[in-house]
Amino acid sequence: MKNLLYILLFAATFAIFADNHRMGPEMKQKMWMAKIKLDLAEMKGPRSVAEVKEMRENRLADLDLLINSGKYKAEQLARLEGARDRLMSMELPTQEMLNERHQTRIKRAKQMMKNKAQMRNGMDRERQKRWMRQRELREERALKNKRRKY
Repeated sequence: MKNLLYILLFAATFAIFADNHRMGPEMKQKMWMAKIKLDLAEMKGPRSVAEVKEMRENRLADLDLLINSGKYKAEQLARLEGARDRLMSMELPTQEMLNERHQTRIKRAKQMMKNKAQMRNGMDRERQKRWMRQRELREERALKNKRRKY
């Protein structure tokens, strides 16, 4: 009786931990936050050229502040100056470019959420089965080649 109890306890523990890769509370929270961010990005729409210009000016001001602080060695200072030069040499994007980037980011975020949901729901099992079959075939071929007489 005692042994049966241990076996049942072990099986129950294994079943609990085996399903741990499914969607837990922290994964649900992450998916919810990703959904909120995606919804906000869709509602806000793409940035305007003026916003991008303002962000660039703020970034340049921050880099100037770091360069003029005197806290950095020559190598680090060169990196900061290089970053500032690259930022200065970049031309501002057009509104069409910003719209296109925004649409691409939204599409990519939706695809990532869809993929995670499919994996969570077990839709990816066919790929896992295919991978296992291919692995077994590779192992059989390796064993067959090992047994071969030359």
